[in-house]
Amino acid sequence: MSYNIQRIKVAEIVRCISDLMPPDPGEASCELILTLDAKMESLLCELPDFFKAELAESEETKQIDQSYPHIPVQRLLINLLINIFRCGLHFPYLPGRVNKTLHAFSRQASLKAARVVLSSQRGMSMTDMSHSADFMKIQGTIFHMFIGALVLTTDICCNQDGQTQLSELMEVLKKLDNVKDHSKMAAKLLDVLTQLLVTYGIWSPSTTVSTYTEDVTPLDYDTSGHEGPRVDSLDMPFPFDELWETYIGQPCGLDMLDVLDA
Repeated sequence: MSYNIQRIKVAEIVRCISDLMPPDPGEASCELILTLDAKMESLLCELPDFFKAELAESEETKQIDQSYPHIPVQRLLINLLINIFRCGLHFPYLPGRVNKTLHAFSRQASLKAARVVLSSQRGMSMTDMSHSADFMKIQGTIFHMFIGALVLTTDICCNQDGQTQLSELMEVLKKLDNVKDHSKMAAKLLDVLTQLLVTYGIWSPSTTVSTYTEDVTPLDYDTSGHEGPRVDSLDMPFPFDELWETYIGQPCGLDMLDVLDA
């Protein structure tokens, strides 16, 4: 019952976002975005303690998990839901070209949410969760990895100030690379992410996940300290909004047969 109640609360906030957000994110006021984000933050703070990700390792929560084995999966799912929608709310402002006033706040909010998504994804991969379906653990995990990785990749490509480390992203890319031969979805999503890195000069065209090494000098800074290509300087900036809409908002870019094909 607790889980269903939280799902309803999430749905109410998502409906609120859908009703209040203009079709063009650039027309949204700073006040509106801050208000909608505050609703999500309040929802996270008001979760029952046994649903709070930061309290998952507490003794009290562990005892509850032992008594109610379904709680760990529900905790992961409810935190995933909230933070995925939080990523979506702030993603249009992450590259810094839609609303520069919102950029700094939305950047930090989206990165925080993406890291929670990736952390939850790691939990979803745990083998001791007997109530996790194979579909959730395999294809669901792949999709959640992509959402978190897309935010990290976009930040690395567009902001290039070192707040997001390539090593942080590489952990996810390697997992996708490991399963790409067994999942068309993983292969397609990995290709999207690597294309972004190449387009923005973070990787050379010949770089792959398997050939990347951390001691390679990145292409985003030259020897004089000047930054490489950024969103504002590119003649044809990558359509980030279309990318999110295609693969996450309305994932028509993913054939459902591919999704079901492990």
